[in-house]
Formats: sequence, C-alpha cells, structure tokens
Amino acid sequence: MPINYSKWDKLELSDDDDFEGHPNVDKASEIRLRQAEIHRQRRERRIKIDALKGESTLIAYTASQLLNLNTSQPPESLVTELTALRTTLIDKANELSSNTWKEANTERDYRWGPYEPDAMVQDMHPFGPDLDLLILVASKSGDVASLIKKLLDNQAERNVVIKEEVVRLEKEEGAKMTSENMYKEGFNKTIVSKESDPNLKGKETAPAKTATQTVIATLNSKAAAAAEESSKSQPSSTSTPPQAVEAGEEDFITNSTAAAFAELSTMEESYRFLMSNMSIVTDDNSDEILAEAMREEMAGNPRKARQCVAQSLILQYCAKLGRDGVRLFFERLKTSTHGARDLYMNDVTATYQRIANRVKEIQKESEEKEQAAAEARIAAALQPDGSYALPEDATASEYYRVRAEVFASLPREFQRALLSQDADQINQVMSTLPKQQVEDMVDRCVNCGLLDMDDGEEEEA
Repeated sequence: MPINYSKWDKLELSDDDDFEGHPNVDKASEIRLRQAEIHRQRRERRIKIDALKGESTLIAYTASQLLNLNTSQPPESLVTELTALRTTLIDKANELSSNTWKEANTERDYRWGPYEPDAMVQDMHPFGPDLDLLILVASKSGDVASLIKKLLDNQAERNVVIKEEVVRLEKEEGAKMTSENMYKEGFNKTIVSKESDPNLKGKETAPAKTATQTVIATLNSKAAAAAEESSKSQPSSTSTPPQAVEAGEEDFITNSTAAAFAELSTMEESYRFLMSNMSIVTDDNSDEILAEAMREEMAGNPRKARQCVAQSLILQYCAKLGRDGVRLFFERLKTSTHGARDLYMNDVTATYQRIANRVKEIQKESEEKEQAAAEARIAAALQPDGSYALPEDATASEYYRVRAEVFASLPREFQRALLSQDADQINQVMSTLPKQQVEDMVDRCVNCGLLDMDDGEEEEA
C-alpha cells in the first residue's frame, strides 16, 4: 500500500525547488520573488480580514443606534439626532478606511508595488447615504420606522456576506502551514475506547475483556518513554488523551452567572435574570456562550447549541445598546414597528447555521485526517513480503525491541487492527479467535504497552 503524502499538501514553502522559473533569471532571485509574493498574499489577506471585521462592527453599531432611536419624537428633534448620528458614522467609516491604508502601507515591501484595495473592502456599506435618506424622510414627517427596518435588513444582508467572506479567508489562512502556525504540540499516542458486544460474553470466541483501549506509541516518542518508565510498576495503566478535553470536558463559560443565563430558554426568564444580573452583559460573556454553542453542536446537541446562540446574541445586543441596553432591547422586541424581533431571530438562525456548517467541516476534516493517519501507519509498517513490523533502529532501547518482538508474533489481521487504532476492528478480530489465544495475546500486548485494557468507560481526565 503506498504511503499517503496528502498531509504535506498544506505546507507552503517560499523557497520550494519545484516551482518553474524563467531561464534568464537566476534561482536566488526567483526564490526571493516567490518569497515576496507569498508574504504579500498573506499580508493582504490579513488586511482584508481586519477591514471586513471593522465594517461588521460598524454595521452592528449602526443597528444598535437606529433601534434605540425614538421615531415618535417631533421631526425637528429626529432630524437633529439623525444628523449627529450621520456625522459619527462617517467619522467612524473614514477612520476605518484610514486604518486599513495605514496597515497596508506600513513597512510595505517595495517589490509588492502600491497597495490596491480589495473590491469588497472598497464596496463598504454606504452609511452616509442611508442617513441622508432617513433625514430626508424625517424632515417630511414620513414613515421613518419602516425605512429603518428596510435599511437594517440591507445592512444585515451585507453583514452576512462579510462574515461568510471572513470565515472563508480565515479558513484559507489556516489551510497553509507557515512559521506562524505550524509549530504546535502534537499527540504522542492515541487511545480508543469501545465497549464490546455484551452478547459475546461467555462464548469461546469472545474477548477476555468488555472494552479495549489501544495505544500505538511512536518509536522514541515522549509518551512511549513515559510508558516505559511507568511499566516497571504498573504496566497496564492508561493515560487520558488530550482529545478528551476538546470533546466536552472543557468549560468554555468561566462566569458561573453567565453559565446560568445560557441555560435559560425564554425571553421572559432572560429579561428577569438580566435585570438582576446586569454585570454579565459583556462581549466577553457573549463570546464564551457562543463558544459553548460550538461545543454543544460538536457534541450532537443542536437544540442546546441554538439556545446558546440565542442567549449569546441577547448579551451582544444589550451590550451594544449601552447602560440601559437590557430594558431597551426587550422593549424593542415587543414593538413590531421596529422590526427588532425579526432582525434578532434572523441573526440567531444565520449564526447557528454557520456554526452547524463549521462543525460539519471540522468533523469531516477530522475523519479524513484519522483515516490518512491510519493508512500512513499501516503503510509504514508494511514489509516487502506483505507482513507488518514496528519501525526499529540500532539506538532503540530494550523496551522498544520487546514491543517489536511481541508485535511480530501477533496474527497479521490483529497487527493491522492495532495499527489502525480502531477499537471496532480490534474487537472484531479478537471475536474470531479462541478465548485462550485472545487472553494470552492481550496479556502480552498490555505488558509491553501495545494495548491498554479497560473494564469500563474511559478514564476521566
């Protein structure tokens, strides 16, 4: 079986020897030009992300100000308030554009040429014309509330496009391994826990244990060295893998009051709770509850995930409405003329859908990586004669040599199952073997660290 090299597709090298160069340009110059181009692409992608996030923040600020606007006041007062808001928005938009230009031109490499803004960045939402139209309608005593709803819908559509583009750019940014993101601590071993079929108990072909945890440690890895040291006193002990924390044991919500708020499911409960606990109305708590929504979705709890999204956005809207934001937000929800409820519910639906889609992508990527890793382990252990053997070199310790010898003595199908680190495959192979052979085989594997057995559920961290 050929080795799967697809994991190296993510590696982006600025001095790669494989790219084609011009025959009249020396290789060193070609490499420097390629380095400059790659660095330019990274820089401009980051500039675009920052600019779009800034516009998204400005859209949210505009929405909060318009929702807080008293449209029933006299036209003169309304025009004055809208004019002041127009000035503020134009100043903020100009500041955002100025910051984008400063970021783009600070320490810019001369080889990149002048900065040319991305079309989407240039196509910033027209905050000034929106306010001009509102001022015109207000001065003629028109239906300002309906116009505000229409403008907010347009801004919400633009915001959805912005967020989708930011997600795409950040995914693209993380798709390549660079010096900024490639140096991360990896896992030294994998533990898989799976209960065996209880109906197999008592049969001659049944495994000796009710569940298995397989550990395939890489040669000379830190995990294997630790296992060698601990095996002197407790050969069959297991350690909890780092994945266990990511799978659901980490508490994303650090504030206990915010955690209690995330459990609420009705607007009435949320309003009463926030009026008594105003201190949790912060963007930080909103972000933590949103992270909890992602965790719940990954755990297969879509209803709880959507509930967390709804509670997170309540905190976000209330925080942006200022000191009296809680009362104002819930009052706007009760008033149909402002369209606040539709805006909020659409935001909840769109945000949850983005989380659900992202979770599907993560799960698919994880499955593909696990499959590729299993194929690579099996291919690396495959010998020319079709048998399997653990990698070994002259510097390997006695512990590793014993492991290799035990592995070599196992049935071929069981070797492949161990290399796959799939508990289902391991249990399936063991169920086809005589009970005495399974017990002897498992004992030898446990003693040398190839296999960990657990009579119940996985150990907690």
